[in-house]
Amino acid sequence: MKNVIILFITTIFVGTICNAQPNEHHHFKKERYNDLSIEQLATLKTKKMMLVLSLDKNQQEQVMAFHKKNIEYHRLQSQERKRENKNHTGTSEELFQRENGRLDVLIAQQEQLRKILTTEQFEQWQRLQVNKHFIRKRKMKVQS
Repeated sequence: MKNVIILFITTIFVGTICNAQPNEHHHFKKERYNDLSIEQLATLKTKKMMLVLSLDKNQQEQVMAFHKKNIEYHRLQSQERKRENKNHTGTSEELFQRENGRLDVLIAQQEQLRKILTTEQFEQWQRLQVNKHFIRKRKMKVQS
């Protein structure tokens, strides 16, 4: 009986300690990708799309150029946001303008991909984006 109680207390103690450890995996991955050059990131993203969507050579070249342009844009936007966050928090109008601009860029990117990919590939890409959205949402819910 004494051994059972000690085992039970040890199990609870170990379980509590394991849950108390911070989850640094998400930040580590993000920092790792920031260390890569634009060319390297574009190559990785293009190859991932190539595996999933079976792109031909012409499409690969167009998608590579698409990714390079988008990564460069996102890095510039990230630097700008960091500068803005240091200065002030922003008004609701500035927040609306920033979010509206972000959505306009996403719509333009989607239209560019629609021109590059076939109809079947584009539909498959859209399904993947929806799945990624729900996975990110679930991860954020678990972290909070």
